[in-house]
Amino acid sequence: MLEKSWVLNMKNYKISIALATFNGAEYLQEQLESILNQSCQPDELIACDDGSTDKTLKILEAFSASSRFDVKVVRNEEQLGYARNFEKAISLCSGNVIFLCDQDDTWHDTKIEKIIREFKSRPTAWIIVNDAELTDAALTRTGLTVAGQLTSSGLRSEQLLLGCCIAFRSELKPLVFPIPYELHGHDGWINTLGNALGCRHFFPEVLQLYRRHGKNTSEWVTTSTSPARRRHLFKEKIRWSNIKRDPRMASAQRLEKINVLNDRLLVCKSYLQAILPHEIYLDKIMLKIENERCGNEARQLLQQQPFGTRLFSAIGYYFSGGYRQFEGWKSLVRDIAR
Repeated sequence: MLEKSWVLNMKNYKISIALATFNGAEYLQEQLESILNQSCQPDELIACDDGSTDKTLKILEAFSASSRFDVKVVRNEEQLGYARNFEKAISLCSGNVIFLCDQDDTWHDTKIEKIIREFKSRPTAWIIVNDAELTDAALTRTGLTVAGQLTSSGLRSEQLLLGCCIAFRSELKPLVFPIPYELHGHDGWINTLGNALGCRHFFPEVLQLYRRHGKNTSEWVTTSTSPARRRHLFKEKIRWSNIKRDPRMASAQRLEKINVLNDRLLVCKSYLQAILPHEIYLDKIMLKIENERCGNEARQLLQQQPFGTRLFSAIGYYFSGGYRQFEGWKSLVRDIAR
């Protein structure tokens, strides 16, 4: 049997870094130096700048001139926004393994080496997500990690969605593009694909410092520099539920996400069947997604009912196990009280 491309010895792999920048001059140099100091050097760095007005481009150009590996600096003719800028950087990468990189973090010297080693030992992993330690703007270490904050909040490692912690095989690119921006950021979409296909692996070692400086594009309890607790997540959910009070809106968006994922896998079905490891069965994956779709559609119908009917329908749906794919009794209460 022919060996599949993703199982080839990693010595044959070309390593790319996709870096998205925008007015990042304050911290960019430290990030670039941490890449330059890697024990395993990348083959190329693709930096897409989204119209910076500070010294970001000068820093990138100087780094390009002195770097020991290829550095391509691309300036967007018009602003694309955070996710689209990353999509462009990823599309320009020619490597077999692509590391996503933010402009304001710093990597441990062995990050690339350890992730590549992990890919070698896990041929069925297409996406590897590492842990990161939280720091303040001056890189003062807190001892808190993103995965640790997730656990303290009652969440799972599957919910670690930080793009700066992601590395993935280029075989995933046909599935990633185009990114459905109306529903996902680039990192959320990549993680969604990985979790759906069962090819996402969490590597629990801390391989970088994640700088919090008040201007980060992502803010959540799990990236706070103060210890996270379940009550903090509860308060955060209440804050968001005040914005989206009607659970029907959340159900509609969740169903839309399921449909987009299902459509993408269908479009790429023949491609996936040709390259997926034998341990991963696409038909079972599609059946699971279909069951999730049916569950969401049933909940939406329930939510449309008048209070009296909805009360009994929701209780019946709960005891039949229908709320297991949601948040259990919490979703039950939201549907009754909406």
